[in-house]
Amino acid sequence: ESGLNSLDVISQANGFGAKAMSGAIAPRLWQQGRYAEVIDYCQGDAYKTKALFEQIIHAGAVLRGDNAPIALPRPMLDMPWSLA
Repeated sequence: ESGLNSLDVISQANGFGAKAMSGAIAPRLWQQGRYAEVIDYCQGDAYKTKALFEQIIHAGAVLRGDNAPIALPRPMLDMPWSLA
């Protein structure tokens, strides 16, 4: 979905770039055997989601598409890995 809280818009507002394509296109590409494009698309979405999550962990907020901050509580996680 598009809008102020879509992954594409939030990712762009926070400096992580635009999504490569719409998820609605992915099933058609997969049917056409264009697997690498779909995998690259999924990898890009995962990267953007991870980057936004890390920003919430460190800053406690992200920007919406209109550049208004969304304050979110930092998750209380027992993480065996480093987000640095």
